[in-house]
Amino acid sequence: MLSWSPLVRSLAYFTPLGLLNPFAVHCPPAVLPPHYRSFKPLCDLEALNAEYAAALSYKRRLACPKARPVYFDRNLLFGTVLHNQRMAQYDSLYHYLTFHAELAGSMPYTDEYKDNPRKLARYIWTRFNDSPGHAAIQRDTSLRFVSISCSEKYFIVRLDDHPSLRHPDEVKLFHQWQLQKSTVQ
Repeated sequence: MLSWSPLVRSLAYFTPLGLLNPFAVHCPPAVLPPHYRSFKPLCDLEALNAEYAAALSYKRRLACPKARPVYFDRNLLFGTVLHNQRMAQYDSLYHYLTFHAELAGSMPYTDEYKDNPRKLARYIWTRFNDSPGHAAIQRDTSLRFVSISCSEKYFIVRLDDHPSLRHPDEVKLFHQWQLQKSTVQ
């Protein structure tokens, strides 16, 4: 089995994109940064993604009956959750340097949406629909692959016109977070 040294793995972050990205994350396999450990989604992310994809498909078909369905892209979810975790860490709403369409917003209050993915998905869709620029992205029927993450303060949606590839570092951090979350509960 091929094993890369930590130095070789860290060199991957010195690409042109890595130099432009101050939020690039790299950590050894057993270390999960504190802001990832403390991140808590507002509800079950699988259910939230299913509800948002269904709501987006439904709203698009109302406007254009021939619109193709929207799919939850699990590979896109890893980076979406990690970006949501970073926004929570820095307590700042911002867009990440990405090649996906990205919508980000803040949650003024969360109590009525906790553990209610359908209501939360509809709320997020409505919030974005009230902004012309965000609404245009939601209406773009070529963006058929979606992922969404929501914390107590921020939510983020990423959309793409094709299924995403797996990014091993994002997947590793995401699974470490899930494992840590499952052992704490």
